Formats: sequence, C-alpha cells, structure tokens
Amino acid sequence: LMPQAGTRTATWGNGAIVVPAESQVEITETRILLENGWLWGQGDESMVIDTAAAEILLSAGEFALEYLPGKRGWLYVINGRAQVRQQENSIEVQSGQMVNLFNKADLQAVPLKPVVISALHRDQSSPLPLIWEPTFSARIRDQFVRVGINTAQVITFVTYFIVLLSLLVVPIVGVYW
Repeated sequence: LMPQAGTRTATWGNGAIVVPAESQVEITETRILLENGWLWGQGDESMVIDTAAAEILLSAGEFALEYLPGKRGWLYVINGRAQVRQQENSIEVQSGQMVNLFNKADLQAVPLKPVVISALHRDQSSPLPLIWEPTFSARIRDQFVRVGINTAQVITFVTYFIVLLSLLVVPIVGVYW
C-alpha cells in the first residue's frame, strides 16, 4: 500500500512522525497539537505532543498515539521513553508499555501486549472515516483484469451460443436430409 495523498510526515530528528490524512493536527518544529486521530513514528530527539487530555514529552524511540476525544486515548511506547503529564499527575512510560490518557483517577502504565490492544478494539471498526486510494499501477492492473474478465465472458457466451445452435441445427438438418 502507498500512503494516501493527504498523509503528512513531521521530521523528528533523524526519524519521522506519520500523520494520516484523517487526523486533525497542528505541527511545528518541536510541538504537535493533536485534536483527533492517530500519530506514530520513530526518532532520536525530544518532541512534545499536546492533547486536551495530556501533554506528552517523547524522548528518542518509537511510539504510537491514538487520541479520539470522548472515546479513547492511548499512548503506546514501543522503544524509548515518554513523560505523560496531566493536571497534577505525571508518569514515566518505558519501552513496551502503554498508558490510558483518559484515566482521570490515576495515570498507570501497563505492559504493551497485542491481546490487550485487540481487547480494547473489539469492534475492529474505525471511528474515523478511512480513505483508501489505490496506486496508479494498481488502477492500471485492475483495468487489465476487467478487460480480461470481459473478454472471457464474451468468449464463453459465443461458445455457449455455438453449442446451443449446433444442438438445435444438427437434428433439424439431419431430419431435412
């Protein structure tokens, strides 16, 4: 798959942060304001991500952030570290941990496990409208496939017509002779 035309990247040291077209963000050199959507990336410098729920200070590493106001907000730290600050709460998130940004009682980092992530997303539906756009070469390939299918249908129709015609014409011609 190719990234959608609206997908942006923000430089993060020698790495990058990917911003899908569906995400609502404002990007500066050292800060990202995430209003709604997803971010993910890897880099080797500090970066600050602001949301309405928390301020996240990323150190070098790899992360993913899912922030959907009123629904869910999770920070996944794959490698590296992150500091998550809410009003009076603050927590250090290490490699292989994730934290719920909407846990108002107390921020708590938990181990990052695929079974936990799949349990959090049971319905497997996206709350944001995803837009998939095939590449130019895929569209050309699909056109050739359609032409091939149409050609096969025409050949099949002609073959059936000839068989049906021969089943009707041969007995009539035989009786006539």
